[in-house]
Amino acid sequence: MNNKKKRVRAIDSLVKACIKKEWFSGALEAAKLGASQKVIDSLVETFIKKGWLSEALETARLRGRGLTTEEIDSLVEAFISERWFSGSSEAAKPEGKKFTAKEVDPLVETCINKGWLSNALEAAKLGASQKAIDSLVQTYINSGWFSKVLEAAKLGASQKVIDSLVKIFLKKGWSPEALMAAKLGASQEAIDSLVEACLKERWLAGALEAARLGASQKVIDSLVEACIKKGWLSEALEVAKLGASQKAIDSLVEACVNEKWFSDGLEAAKLGASQK
Repeated sequence: MNNKKKRVRAIDSLVKACIKKEWFSGALEAAKLGASQKVIDSLVETFIKKGWLSEALETARLRGRGLTTEEIDSLVEAFISERWFSGSSEAAKPEGKKFTAKEVDPLVETCINKGWLSNALEAAKLGASQKAIDSLVQTYINSGWFSKVLEAAKLGASQKVIDSLVKIFLKKGWSPEALMAAKLGASQEAIDSLVEACLKERWLAGALEAARLGASQKVIDSLVEACIKKGWLSEALEVAKLGASQKAIDSLVEACVNEKWFSDGLEAAKLGASQK
């Protein structure tokens, strides 16, 4: 027996001993040193039975290929059982490990297909692709499960999905939630709709916060006008700085003069001068 075979045999013995003693972190570390394919498969199977997502994925890498469809199904089912029935969530924590979307996406998809939406979110946190995250967000929307939809979107949803989320929240009259969604990367069109909705609801603080995300000049001008009407000249000035038109700036300067807010009036006038 050559040295290489002796080493593999010794490592295999160490991995098996660690598994027998239920020292699984040691078994994984030992396997990384060069265990045989058979022993690595055995360790993958052990982690699958325990529902340990991150460890199963990490061990599967050692054999040069990902998990099979059958292994994914078994892993997800064991994962659900471990979390739901034993109450233990420690085994499912990624603990800083990084996985590829190719490894994680099948787990997310399987959970979605089985209706295990909470667990799909936990799987997605391991490093799902934008496509898988979008699918999860859309599934939450279709299921009416809005308590988790923002958490899922924060993982990296596309602008298209974020915009649809802003639109849905506004339709439901949930402006604060729409604002939180917009902060994830909404388009200017969605931001404009949000600012206008906040103005209709007379929620000027929300409108101002939304405008800072990147509203159009037309909407910024509307917000400047609304602040002037409320007598919120300092806020109107802050909004004008976002890119108000000369006409809106002139209105603000005039309002500041009428209220004898000469310092703010001068600052507003300088905004107009910078546009010339």
